[in-house]
Amino acid sequence: DPAISHDGMRVFFSTRRPRPGDTETREGGFDMWFADRTGLGWGEEQYLGSVVNSGKSQVYPTVTRDGTLYFQAVREEGYGKADIYRSQLIDGVFQTPKNLGPAINSENYEGDVFVAPDESYLVVSIYGRKDGFGEGDLYISFRGLDGSWAPLKNMGSAINSDKRDFCPMVTPDGKYLFFSSKRIGEGDIFWIDAKIIEALRDH
Repeated sequence: DPAISHDGMRVFFSTRRPRPGDTETREGGFDMWFADRTGLGWGEEQYLGSVVNSGKSQVYPTVTRDGTLYFQAVREEGYGKADIYRSQLIDGVFQTPKNLGPAINSENYEGDVFVAPDESYLVVSIYGRKDGFGEGDLYISFRGLDGSWAPLKNMGSAINSDKRDFCPMVTPDGKYLFFSSKRIGEGDIFWIDAKIIEALRDH
C-alpha cells in the first residue's frame, strides 16, 4: 500500500517487518514505515513510530498536500472491523490519530481510503453496507468548511458492480479515478473520468 507525498520526497508503506528492537516478523497485522528520497534514490526504511502504529494493524496510507496522513486501522476503540483514522503533521511530528467518527466509520469494514490533496473529499471502500451493489463498494464523503464529514454516498452503478470494488486513487492532476475491481476474474484495474466526483457533490 504505497503512498507518495505531494513533493515526491517521501514514500509511506505498510509492512510486517519487525519493529525496531524486535526480531520477529509481525503476526496478524501491519505497521506503517516510510523512506525519504535522496540524491542516490530512496533512503533507508524507517519505522513511522508508536504514535501512529498503536493499533493491531495500520494499512493503506494516503497523504494530503499539507502532510496529514489518513489510513485504515484496526483498533480496540474502533466502530467496527476496520476504521479510517487521521493524523496531522505538526512541526514534522505526526499527532495521535483520530477516528473519523460515525459519519465515515461503522460496524462494517471501512478501508482503502483515498483523500483529496486539500481534504475536500474522501473515497473509501466499504464491505457490508445494505445499500451496496456487491461484495464491496466505493463510497464518497465531502468535507464541510467546519471540518466535518458529510454522510457517505454510494458512488453508484457507474463505478460499483455486483463484485468487490476497492483501492481508489485519483491521479495527481485530479482528472481520473482509478480503482480495482473483481468484476472480471480475481481483480483488474479500471478508470473513470473524475468529473463523477463533482457530479456526486452536486446531488
